[in-house]
Amino acid sequence: MAYVNLHTDGFAESGGLAALHSRGGDTATTFSDLGLRGSARGWTCMSHRALF
Repeated sequence: MAYVNLHTDGFAESGGLAALHSRGGDTATTFSDLGLRGSARGWTCMSHRALF
């Protein structure tokens, strides 16, 4: 399980119409993985054919 928290600060550039600006923000989320493992067993007969 993983918890991720992202915080960004706002910024503003000077430079007329081409200047960038952004508000700050916070984002938080949690991730988890579900792992599955399986197995199968086969038998062989006298003719060496696998039977499942």
